[in-house]
Amino acid sequence: MPRKEYGSTWNGSDDPENNYNWPSWRKITIGVIFPLGQLVTLMSASMIAAALGDISRDLRIDDYTAMVIFSTYIFYLLSRSGHRTFRVSGGITLTGPVMADVYGKRERGKSLAIASFLPYLGPALGPIFGGIIAQLVVWPWIVWIISIFNSFITLAGYCFIRESYTPVLLRRKAKSEAEFTYDAERTFIAKC
Repeated sequence: MPRKEYGSTWNGSDDPENNYNWPSWRKITIGVIFPLGQLVTLMSASMIAAALGDISRDLRIDDYTAMVIFSTYIFYLLSRSGHRTFRVSGGITLTGPVMADVYGKRERGKSLAIASFLPYLGPALGPIFGGIIAQLVVWPWIVWIISIFNSFITLAGYCFIRESYTPVLLRRKAKSEAEFTYDAERTFIAKC
């Protein structure tokens, strides 16, 4: 049972607001969205490598120049933008803590094992999908497909992922209980 230091506690072990008691569909949805975000992030880094030949041919540069351009200038600019505010990495690093917040001690090992599986496939699947896309359509579609899939995952995350950190949930609960008490007191005084 969480301590009262957050302003409130759960109403018993079966409190529906407790993140461990969320319905299994919500837990599974969270457990799919986070790893898919990791998969796309890690896969997109290696997808463009399969199309370097097409890129160099279309831009009329040799393979070495294309590799230098993408590795030195493009990735350098991306890394420089990360020194300001680069929030995309939150999806990569937060899977473990979120799974620990949502699943109890008995379920946590299985959920983390399943959630950790997809990201390891990203660097292996990236060149395969990149090559297929480059052969079936043109290489700029690699970027479009990555963007579309990232947008889908972002939208799914926005719709289905909720705060799961227990101290934050308890503070919110305490705040809503305090507002309810304040409104009830105002209503009682107004009726008198």
